[in-house]
Amino acid sequence: MKKQLIIFILSILFPVFVNGQVQLVDHNLDSLIRFELGLQPDGILNESDVSKLTRLDASALRISDISGLEVFVNLEFLNLNTNSISDISPLALLPNLRYVGLSNNNISDVFPLLVTLSESVQVDITQNCVTNMEVLEENLISPVVFIGGDDQKSDCAALPSFLNQFDVISMNLQTREVRFLYRGFHPTAQSGLIEFGNEESADVLLNGVTNELVYSYEANDNFIARLSLNGAELQTPVGLAINELNLILPENNKSERIEYWGDQLFTWQSIEGALSYEILISKDGEEVVADFVSENQLPFDKLEISEPGNYNWKVRALNGNSSGSWSEVFAFEILALENSTINFNALSDKTYGDSPFILTASASSNLKVAYSSSNTNVATVIDNQVTIVGAGATTITASQTGNENYAEALDVEQTLIINKAPLAATAEDKFKVYGEANPNFTVSYAGFMNGDDESTITEPVASTTADASSDVGTYDITLAGGSSSNYNIIPVGGNLTIKKAPLAATAEDKSKVYGEANPNFTISYAGFVNGDDESTITEPVASTTADASSDVGTYNITLAGGSSTNYDIIPVNGNLTINKAPLAATAEDKSKVYGEANPNFTVSYAGFVNGDDKSTITEPVASTTADTSSDVGTYNITLAGGSATNYSLENFNGSLSVMKASLTATAQDETINKGDLIPEFIIVYSGFVNNDDKAVFTTESTVSTTATSTSDRGVYTIEVIAGTAENYSLTGVNGTLTVTGPVYSLPSKVEFGDLTLGDTQSKQVIFENTGDGALNVTGIALPAGYVVDQSSFNVEAGANGVFTLTFTPIADQSYNGDIIITSNNGAETIRVIGSGQIVTGVDDEQLDIDEVGLFPNPADQWLVINLTESPASFANLSLVDLKGNKAWAKKSISRAEERVNVSTFSSGVYLLVVETSKGTVIKKVIVRH
Repeated sequence: MKKQLIIFILSILFPVFVNGQVQLVDHNLDSLIRFELGLQPDGILNESDVSKLTRLDASALRISDISGLEVFVNLEFLNLNTNSISDISPLALLPNLRYVGLSNNNISDVFPLLVTLSESVQVDITQNCVTNMEVLEENLISPVVFIGGDDQKSDCAALPSFLNQFDVISMNLQTREVRFLYRGFHPTAQSGLIEFGNEESADVLLNGVTNELVYSYEANDNFIARLSLNGAELQTPVGLAINELNLILPENNKSERIEYWGDQLFTWQSIEGALSYEILISKDGEEVVADFVSENQLPFDKLEISEPGNYNWKVRALNGNSSGSWSEVFAFEILALENSTINFNALSDKTYGDSPFILTASASSNLKVAYSSSNTNVATVIDNQVTIVGAGATTITASQTGNENYAEALDVEQTLIINKAPLAATAEDKFKVYGEANPNFTVSYAGFMNGDDESTITEPVASTTADASSDVGTYDITLAGGSSSNYNIIPVGGNLTIKKAPLAATAEDKSKVYGEANPNFTISYAGFVNGDDESTITEPVASTTADASSDVGTYNITLAGGSSTNYDIIPVNGNLTINKAPLAATAEDKSKVYGEANPNFTVSYAGFVNGDDKSTITEPVASTTADTSSDVGTYNITLAGGSATNYSLENFNGSLSVMKASLTATAQDETINKGDLIPEFIIVYSGFVNNDDKAVFTTESTVSTTATSTSDRGVYTIEVIAGTAENYSLTGVNGTLTVTGPVYSLPSKVEFGDLTLGDTQSKQVIFENTGDGALNVTGIALPAGYVVDQSSFNVEAGANGVFTLTFTPIADQSYNGDIIITSNNGAETIRVIGSGQIVTGVDDEQLDIDEVGLFPNPADQWLVINLTESPASFANLSLVDLKGNKAWAKKSISRAEERVNVSTFSSGVYLLVVETSKGTVIKKVIVRH
């Protein structure tokens, strides 16, 4: 800022905001509002934030003071239930409220809401300390709808009273009118007294309807000191008059006319109760500055006043909506400075790269002249020295800002021209080989300044008429284009020399097999370009010293002659390789049987030429890993060794197949007599080798026959099922089982006459065995009254056998029954008939064989013995096998039916013996599972 010469006095105003920030007294209320607005707890709550809040739920937060809430004028919904609020006067300034929750607080007076709210609003005042609701509703017309007015706290003695409070609603300084609002309640108009600070007073009348107190005062009135109503002193507003202003000057200058350096400080009397101050500055009777501050001081440089002239300033105090009187007026003057001019001559042209030079402008005030360049890409100025940066034009401006005695001089401009420097650009000579793409052309430079190089210019482009297809020769390299802001580029041409391309002519390697004619020789080329081939040159000729009769080996293929305009032909020899002829040596396949010695191995050949045979080579040796003991399978016959001068032997394996040896498994013939157990059959093997035995079998041979111990006489096959072995092929040979047996006949019955009790009669039963085997009788079962002289005996083949049957009756009864003869030929029955007689007293009720019933017979699970027809009351029962072994027995049976479980009996023939007091009966039972 320019220095000013001033003389001056000052003033200020501040609303409910402090430095633009909202001040809320209650910490809990402040924290909630910051949270609702998304502000940090220590963030700034600005005036711009208050308009964002339309709803606020501040219930149950222990809020006691809502001062500051009056600035949130957009609030429509406000919940302050369950807090400790007693003063609700800030709500009177919230015109948009539609609902206010004030239940469960300490409110005694709701009059502020009645006075200022002009729209219908619901107010919940349940559980407070309002005692005058009835009077309010009777005497006042208001849009406010109170909820819970008849539900108030019973104990409000400890609550503070606000019946003695006035609020200054407004203070009009032009009309000298002060409007007060009494916050107490009274139904009728009241008289009051205003006492001023100068001990003067004025009578006033309180409007009983609106509780407003209006007082108009004279200009010489002082601030209001006290208010009273009906003789009772009330709380009064603060004094707002300012009687003293002060200008604090810098310490180094206390004169009336001061040199302004921006550090003057203006202060005034601090007013008790003032929240802010309003300052007003005018020039020639017109307002130029109006500002508000929170303190009773203001730095002058914040006013931003610099125009010369006469100024006045004054200040007044503010308290909410109230304002005090303006202070006395303090005058100051800003004086104009002397003029100054600059002498600055025209500048001569320069060339880029010239050294820095000095500017020599001067000012009539003899103050230092400053310089600037309009185009720092052309030239820069430091103090009075110009440094050339680039070619072009720039405006050099000479300026002088003045001081406390001289005003700023008018700037003087001069044009500075910087010409381009000369720069020689030379195309550098290049070389290439015919067919190659042109090399990268390069340019060398002479004349760069200030450390520049080609990166600081747009380079010229080097080109030539030659290309990849151009013949050998010399061609011009020319430069075109190129530009620079700082240089005039001078192009200088160069030369491109095209040399012959190297062309490698290589005799291609060839090969043949011993004895063949030479192949056709060919030449390969490396180095042709531009689509050239051998047709564009005179080719060299390929030859060799080898011919069809040459031995195996390597021979040079040489090149001779050949020429070209654009190529240097470089001949490269090749090789003719005479390779050995392939000869396949194959071991011929052989076979043998397991256990035999290996056969002689032979080799066959394919590929002999020129009448050669195996006598012209060293033959390979055939061998195998198999020997006499080798298992059945296939074994390689491998060839090893073997060589030939003119042949390349390739050995091929043959195979030796070891086949299974034949092995015969023969069942040995056997003979048994009918009834004998089947013997263990014997297998005789023929064909084992290598000391093998049946331990080598993977599955042993088995034998079987359909014959059993009860089979009839005849010849039966002993069948052999051949086993398996890894090294043998088994063949089974069946044997025979011959079963011999007796052949004889028995009488169907033996009859005895009627014998007197005590008499005995005997008869012989004769066996005539005409068979080829013995008869082996193992048991004879007899009915009661009969005995035999022997119950077991043998009758050899071709012999006769006999036993004697004796009948001795002991009771007057019939002795009819079956004799059961058990032998190796099975069980056979002979019927016996006899009876005993007494002269008198004979009991003719005897047990008959037909009176014993059996079911089922043969039996599998259960055998039922039925004694229903038995003449006896009790019976002893037993089952015995044909050898006389008792299988089951039960005594003194009185039931008509007895069940016997025969499921555990072995299959066969059994005898049921029934013994009673009326006789004994034996019946045959067959068990078959």
